[in-house]
Amino acid sequence: MQTTRKCYRGLLLVVLPLVVLALACNLRAAPPPTMTVAPLVSSPTALPPRSTPTLVVATPTATALPEETATPAPTGDDPRGIGDPYMPELGNRGYDVRRYTLRFTLDPATPYVMGETVIEAESTVDPLRQLSLDFIGFEMTSLLVDGMPASYTRTDRKIIIDLPFGRLAGAPFTITVAYRGEPRPFHSPYIPAADSLGFVFPGDGSLFAFSEPDGARAWFPANDHPRDKATFRLELTVPTGLTAVANGELVETVDLDAQTRFVWEHNYPMAT
Repeated sequence: MQTTRKCYRGLLLVVLPLVVLALACNLRAAPPPTMTVAPLVSSPTALPPRSTPTLVVATPTATALPEETATPAPTGDDPRGIGDPYMPELGNRGYDVRRYTLRFTLDPATPYVMGETVIEAESTVDPLRQLSLDFIGFEMTSLLVDGMPASYTRTDRKIIIDLPFGRLAGAPFTITVAYRGEPRPFHSPYIPAADSLGFVFPGDGSLFAFSEPDGARAWFPANDHPRDKATFRLELTVPTGLTAVANGELVETVDLDAQTRFVWEHNYPMAT
């Protein structure tokens, strides 16, 4: 779904006979789409600036979402959070994400995900020696900083990374996280009406990943707070016969052995 946002965001992935991926995305088997732009809403209008990305493998269905309201923080301020008093654990300090590249291999028949997230960011402090990302679940298979292995630790909802050397304010860096596994259910502590976030396999030949309001961290590592918007590239590999759709513009379709890769780019900053 793509909405101009101040306090919420949504990354959704769906695998069906048609697939749509974005910060709101769906996926289902269907003939390849003829249009090149797939907004996160049901109308085919162009995406406005600063919207939210979406992935869908199915014809997107417009679903009314409850209005996000300020919810009292369940705990005190989190020293690693971005500083939101209502969602203290969300987001991270010390850097600004410029671009996400999300790569997924997906099959709605199998509740198993292989993913890689590339985060291009820059330091906002001087110097930046350690940072954290929001991330829940999955088995991490590697973590690189500027192409080199880096030490890290995981908590239940964060990855804490020690940078090989400090970055001065404004210095760019790239983090690459590879991971795999079976998604686990995630329920937002802030919006009870948001039933299940992250990857969902309904068992009807489809799958999707949903992010509103804080579910992006349940399917890719991120600075998961709407204060930090970024551009997105989504590379979605699905079984032949499925179509992957995401926010932005379809820039490439690659036929592989029994699979098809759909590449979508959203070049307006958007929340996770």
